[in-house]
Amino acid sequence: MDQRLLNGLEFVSRNMPLDADPWWIIGSAALVLSGVKQIIPEDIDVVSTKHTLERFLQNAGAAAE
Repeated sequence: MDQRLLNGLEFVSRNMPLDADPWWIIGSAALVLSGVKQIIPEDIDVVSTKHTLERFLQNAGAAAE
């Protein structure tokens, strides 16, 4: 697995609220996590509720709009 993806996944896990609503990684990152070879994701797509994602952004140091 690409080191950039590992770093990104660590960032997501570190900043996702402990009491978050259900959330999922989708797209190319999800394919790699599922074992699909020869894909190098350029980003990590996360789906959840607005409340959880706002708290994630706050934890990560970004202002939610």
